[in-house]
Amino acid sequence: MSHIVIYRGSDGQPGYHEAEDLGAAISYVEHLRNDEGVEAARICRMEEVRFEFRPYYRVSLGAAADRVPPAGLAAPAEQPAPAMAAPAPPVPPPPPAGDDVDVMWNAGATTEPAEPAPVAEPEPAGTTPRRGLFGR
Repeated sequence: MSHIVIYRGSDGQPGYHEAEDLGAAISYVEHLRNDEGVEAARICRMEEVRFEFRPYYRVSLGAAADRVPPAGLAAPAEQPAPAMAAPAPPVPPPPPAGDDVDVMWNAGATTEPAEPAPVAEPEPAGTTPRRGLFGR
């Protein structure tokens, strides 16, 4: 099993040295101390960590408010800036109080009178009256 010696040189720069076995790593630390004056060194054992690549899929939602990571998963490192919603239309002020108001007030209503609804003509005699849009 290989080992690595981690140290900071006399100039302050970090240094690393890989050794094949523990004896070689100890020899290198002795060399650093006796020949180069390095007092702070560490020996670490290196062992291979086995891993494999697996494909995974990530689902993205369009709305920024719906982006809640599932429990146990970390949030993504970078998230795009949320889109700004369109501003709400202004609400007109309420009508004045009194008897002189001849139009019923409704938020967003215009002051122009609405067109009257068309009057349905009576069904001719002897025919079945219509029932709704599709009831012929």
